Amino acid sequence: MLKEFLLVGGYSDSAWSEILGSALSTIGQLDIVAQVASNEKLQQKRYDLIIVDAAGPKDIGELIVSFREQQPDIPIIVVTTSPTWQRARQVFLAGATDYLRKSLDKEALLETFKAILTKQR
Repeated sequence: MLKEFLLVGGYSDSAWSEILGSALSTIGQLDIVAQVASNEKLQQKRYDLIIVDAAGPKDIGELIVSFREQQPDIPIIVVTTSPTWQRARQVFLAGATDYLRKSLDKEALLETFKAILTKQR
């Protein structure tokens, strides 16, 4: 069964979004939306994993809390190019499942997300 992934704040024209989509295509489908459309998407569809690009949303903490209220059991992963302990603390306190540095390695991305999905069962 194919998985459904939601990338929030990832811009469909960004190279990383394309790499992520390509990596995940073997196990599912990736929807990419701006922050403003994310709550509407969650009301329309059930996702197996939510990925939040830290470069996109203005208030990641509020966004994660909102996701948790709508679908409390979905893993939420925050990805960034420049991780900081302050942001890590913020996203974990808000309810994120994990906080990762963006990788351009398709195989590493696929293995990371497979492991997260396996832990959630």
